[in-house]
Amino acid sequence: MILERDGKTTEIKLKDLATSLKLPIKTQDASGNSSATTKLNTGTKAKQISVSGRIGFKDAGDLTELIKLAEALEDDGSRAVYTIVDETADAADITRVIFDGDLDARKVPDLLAWAVTFSFSEYLSTAERAEAIRKAGAAAVVTDSILGEEVSGSSESDSAIDKDGFVYKALKKVEGFLSGFDS
Repeated sequence: MILERDGKTTEIKLKDLATSLKLPIKTQDASGNSSATTKLNTGTKAKQISVSGRIGFKDAGDLTELIKLAEALEDDGSRAVYTIVDETADAADITRVIFDGDLDARKVPDLLAWAVTFSFSEYLSTAERAEAIRKAGAAAVVTDSILGEEVSGSSESDSAIDKDGFVYKALKKVEGFLSGFDS
């Protein structure tokens, strides 16, 4: 798993790294006092990726670096937004994330390591972007995170990250290369 922010690329160094995906789909009971099973769609919320793994005591610097990533803030005080390269994120069409919830590191004395868990939430989810475009009358403007230039939104390109772009492809190659060292 690789995170990128402000031109700095960081590999998340966890042994036995495991990820899981959660897609919160919210509904509301619309049956009133009857026995009907009718539900109202109240929206698809941001996808979440949970991450777990281990960091050995001898690699304490990796835990320190992970904590700094989780604590990072944007200039306006909001959570730092990262471009993510990961198989689970790719499968869910997630390109940008923020740390969300607790980062937990518990000592596992028998292994001389910390068991580490944390979560990401999708930043500007597809559903969120589509809703914003509908509200703005399909004339939404998105800022390219790499070049800082405004790009007109359209139904063909509603993502701020170009999966065919140079940075994304380069990060995918780096992740593929580094994943060979996990064994």
